[in-house]
Amino acid sequence: MTIESVMEKFESQPQGLSTKNDISKGYIDGEKAIQIFLVSWTIRLIITNNSPITAFNPKLHIKKNQIGFTLLNELSEYQPLKEGDRRELKGKMSFFEECTGMDRTHSDKLPPIFNDFFILLEYKNQYKRTFYTVYTYKDNKDINVFRKMRPNNSE
Repeated sequence: MTIESVMEKFESQPQGLSTKNDISKGYIDGEKAIQIFLVSWTIRLIITNNSPITAFNPKLHIKKNQIGFTLLNELSEYQPLKEGDRRELKGKMSFFEECTGMDRTHSDKLPPIFNDFFILLEYKNQYKRTFYTVYTYKDNKDINVFRKMRPNNSE
């Protein structure tokens, strides 16, 4: 089983003026105004069974101490993945930033916080033996490592 990440959409939405603006002159210079922006990436995680063996009870584990998805569809563990089957999960990563309109984030790639992101995919074969795919994203590449034992750093 493999995981692939695809950026579907990027948005930077103004939310209003920041309290960091200097209002001592009685007005705020529009070009220098510090604004609050909601910066969001919509990301698809594509899970593919590239094995001839059906994968049962698939589960995603995302480390709790990493910055992660603000939204992510769930992977149903009650739907096995047969050979060649794919499941697409749509997720969203978002954060707020305070800056001028000229300095706000613009992106056509996955967010920098996605680098070194860690996902563990757990699944079983027909004999109930458990297998794992460790997914990371580094240097704009999806990296999948296959394991027969659960890695220690997966919590």
